[in-house]
Amino acid sequence: MGFFTSVTKPVDLGGGNTVTIKRVTYGERQEAASKSVKGGILDMPRYQMELLCRAVVSWEGPDFEGRPASAENIAELPGYIADKLVSEANALAELTADEGN
Repeated sequence: MGFFTSVTKPVDLGGGNTVTIKRVTYGERQEAASKSVKGGILDMPRYQMELLCRAVVSWEGPDFEGRPASAENIAELPGYIADKLVSEANALAELTADEGN
């Protein structure tokens, strides 16, 4: 797999609910960071929100109540769901052993 091949991962939330996330690009990460600086300091909660909005590709399942995977709806997710997705997005951003060789 090349450096420019998009990597996605389904995240099973149970109950037939799945979110597809992608590995964000360097540019997307930098854009998220730029939008999250206040007074010269990175606002980490804002950064996580910005990053998650760029990482979520789509979702499906009954608990999404027909809402699209938009920034507005990501902000409306329960905290424990968003926390899980942020964790998965951060893990997906890490270099794997196969990629590092």
